[in-house]
Amino acid sequence: MSKLLPAFVARFAEIEDDLNALDAATGDGDHGSTILRGLRAAAEDAADPVKSFRSATGGASGSLFAQVIETMLAAEAGANLAGALSAAAQKVGQIGQAKLGDKTMLDALTPASVAANDEGDPFGAAVAAASGPVAVLFRFFESNTRHQGDRIWQRYTSREFKRDAVRIARTSGLTR
Repeated sequence: MSKLLPAFVARFAEIEDDLNALDAATGDGDHGSTILRGLRAAAEDAADPVKSFRSATGGASGSLFAQVIETMLAAEAGANLAGALSAAAQKVGQIGQAKLGDKTMLDALTPASVAANDEGDPFGAAVAAASGPVAVLFRFFESNTRHQGDRIWQRYTSREFKRDAVRIARTSGLTR
């Protein structure tokens, strides 16, 4: 049974409202709820958690985030993290027709893959992945809705992302 999925469920339950608020600035405001629903479904299905995540979330984002879930579960089971992250980044790029710098999850997956490959360290990969979303959030709030995002932005500084990445990696057993 995965230790990673319950850790993700716990963390996303804490930030669900903030993710919904971020999503409401440019979308329908349900991103946090959707991802949490998918993570809960995945955590309850030991046989095929990735399929359960994809089914519970639906849409394009479900397919994209399912690639990340599959990668993390493979790493938790002993697969090479750098290779798994690289494969996930390629799949996400193909499915979403995106590239690095497009303000997508590739801005987190790509630095994580490089760090895992260069350092051979899941902790370094988690910290590198955290740097991408921080930069994307900063650019988004700087150029679009700075005032609406101030409260949320203040909670998610680089230190916050790194702390969360470390906590999840340690809880899941991905670090030494």
